[in-house]
This record gives sequence, structure tokens and C-alpha cells, in this order.
Amino acid sequence: MKRLLSAALAFALISAAQAQVIGISPAQKPTVVQTFTTPGATTYTPTPGMKLVCFTLFGAGGGGGSGARQAAATIASGGGGGGGGGRNQDCFTAAQIGVSQALTIGAPGVGGVAQGADTTAGNNGTAGGATSLDALLFAGGGGYGSGGGLAAGSAGGGGGGLKTGTNASGATGGAAGVSGSAGGSAAAGGLASAIGGGAGGGGGPAAGTVGTLGGTSLFGATGGGSGGGITAANATSAGGSSGTVYINGANVLSAGGAAGVAGTAGTTYAAGIGPLGQGGTGAGGGGSDITAPGDGGAGGLCGGGGGGGGAVQNGNPSGAGGGGGGGCAFAQEYF
Repeated sequence: MKRLLSAALAFALISAAQAQVIGISPAQKPTVVQTFTTPGATTYTPTPGMKLVCFTLFGAGGGGGSGARQAAATIASGGGGGGGGGRNQDCFTAAQIGVSQALTIGAPGVGGVAQGADTTAGNNGTAGGATSLDALLFAGGGGYGSGGGLAAGSAGGGGGGLKTGTNASGATGGAAGVSGSAGGSAAAGGLASAIGGGAGGGGGPAAGTVGTLGGTSLFGATGGGSGGGITAANATSAGGSSGTVYINGANVLSAGGAAGVAGTAGTTYAAGIGPLGQGGTGAGGGGSDITAPGDGGAGGLCGGGGGGGGAVQNGNPSGAGGGGGGGCAFAQEYF
């Protein structure tokens, strides 16, 4: 049952075989949609008379790392972006669901705390939690972005999928969680994911330059951009943008902040802005600054990865990492 639905079987569609088994028309639209967005344990109880329910799950996004705090004329990198949460979908009959099923909504990853100590690397974020329908269906959360480095790069968290994405480690990006994509390592942006997989977060360049982009995803959530760094020549830089999603033919992403400006927060489609089957976008990374860097933006609900925080020089707090978007579940019921 833990299988990713292909693009040909998009959200809210049922197959002719499924329709024949339960005695409804393949063209029938769902009558009731139950939405779950509060992190933690809950219960799905079918509406009386339900014959078939189609679930779409999103794991939560990983938090971005905070920027490094470093002496003047020395390289400092911004924090890595968090990985996007994975997406999974399948349909179940009333007999398979029974009276009810346990449902767990993944908790969003927390962004790395701003670095308050001189000449110290940034703090890692935390990973996004998985969303699951008992033992029937699973969508992994995104891995966290690492904190900005001292004369070294940071890395993005791996995107979630049929498993949870791996966390970044120093300048090495987190591995993908099956159908998701890997996080960017140092100067690399997050990789694009397979259909429905969460995308990896961007990594902060070791040269202390502009942050890199989060990874792109089709239907899954996108990765957060990394924070901007500071070069040995004391030049500040912008944070990286999130990965891109495609809504009604348009490219949608969250911009990284200019030097000293926070990254843009991710977009949430669960609120009715776009299709319910689309994961949230990752957030932009914060721009670096000598005294007042920008924080990473928060990922959009339904798995967007948090942006990395911008780097700073000693005597001032670095930019904090942005939190990931929480997990979601949608239950479309047919009668």
C-alpha cells in the first residue's frame, strides 16, 4: 500500500476497477473532504455510508540551519535549507478502513537557533516528522539543513518520500527518502525530486557567497534555499530561493532575502490557494549582513522546507533558520 501515485492518477481520481468493485461511477466526484493539519496523533473516522476514501498525505518539512558567526575578513557561510516533505496517495474501501484508523500528522522541523557565540558555526535545524495512516500509507518528512560553517560550506536536508529524508551533516547534503531528492552539498543547490517526492534543501557555498536554491518537485513539497554568506573580503550576499513548483502553467517559488533581509515564507496550497494535492513551497534563505542578517523564511504548510539563516560577523547574532511546514492529510470520501 505504500506506493506513490503516478501523475496520470492525480489527486481525487479513482480508477474504473476501483469504481466497479464498490459500485460507483469512475467520474463521480468526492462528496466529503476531511482535512487534517494539526501535528500529532489523531483519528480518521469515516462519514457514515462511505464506500471509498482516497488519502493524500504530506510529510512535514525540515528546518533550515542558522548562519555562522565569524571574525571580520574570514569566510562564513549561511545555513543550509531544510528538505521538503514527501507526498503519498492511495485509495481504500470501507472494509479496509473499518470503524476508524489512527492518523499521525508530521510535526514541522524547527529552524536552527541564531548563533550567539563569536567564531562559531551555525546551529542545525531539526527534521520534519512523517505523516501516516496507521500501517496503510506513509509520507516521510524532510531532513534538516546544517548550520553555516567557518570557512566551510553548509548543506541541505534530504527530501522526504516513501521514507524520511536524511539530515545534512556539515557540508554534506542529506540523502533522499526514496522518491525524494538529496539535499545540496556546500555550493550545490537541492536536487529535483521524482513525482511526488519532497525536494532537497540548498547548501551554503564554502566561499561565503550567495545562497543556493532549494530543489524542485512535481506535486511534492520543495526544499528551502540556503542563507547568504560573507566572503574574506567582507562582502555580504543574498539568500537562495526555494525550489519551484508549477501551478496552472506558472513557476512559483519563494525568493531569498537580499543582504540583511529575511527570506520569503513558503506558500500554502492547503488553504485553497491552489490544488489540495500540491505540497507547500519551501522558503527563501536569509541574506547575510555584517551586523543584522536575515532569518530564513518558514516553509509552507504541507511540507515546505525552511530557509537557512544568513551569516554575520562577531558581536552580533546570526540569522536563524526557518521552520519547515507541517504535515497534512486529505481524505476524499465517495458514497
